[in-house]
Amino acid sequence: MSDPFATALSVLLSAAGSVAVTYLPMAGGSYTTRAIRTHRGEESHHSFGATMRDGDSLTIAVSAIPQPVTGDTIVIGAENLYVLAAPLLDDEGMSWIIQAASDPV
Repeated sequence: MSDPFATALSVLLSAAGSVAVTYLPMAGGSYTTRAIRTHRGEESHHSFGATMRDGDSLTIAVSAIPQPVTGDTIVIGAENLYVLAAPLLDDEGMSWIIQAASDPV
């Protein structure tokens, strides 16, 4: 019997709401895959107040790319996004949840 979580992830990553991405690790190499992209605003707190920053959360199958690290590049069409922090794993350990933005920090 196939793993229902793997099947569900495969369906989600091939659905209309997913995007084609090219993952470029700083260590070299290139990985073409699909991701679920969620665009969100991020609030940053400073001593002088708070600012909003654009950001994205991308869900990518663990089997599709190596361990993401801060500074890696994710290309979506003509747009470059940069990994902002160490990724999170979902509860089943099947997908990376990656925070990314158009300008590296």
